[in-house]
Amino acid sequence: MQRWLRPLLGLFAIVAAFCITFVWPQQNGLDFDIDSSPRAKAAKKRAHYDLSQVRVLRAVITKVNQNYVEPSASTIARCCSRA
Repeated sequence: MQRWLRPLLGLFAIVAAFCITFVWPQQNGLDFDIDSSPRAKAAKKRAHYDLSQVRVLRAVITKVNQNYVEPSASTIARCCSRA
């Protein structure tokens, strides 16, 4: 009997966790709903991201990555010695 007790207890825990997470009513114990806050409502009404802006940003980042020159230590030492 004890041999089957642990697997049954584990199965019961998994089924209980699934039921509490997905089947249980959406109210929580504190009766607090974060989606009804003014900030959450404003975020839902906000326009979605414009993908053309993402394309422009990606192009800028690519140009910076392609044209970036790593300053050598001797260049930094020369700049600091002149000051």
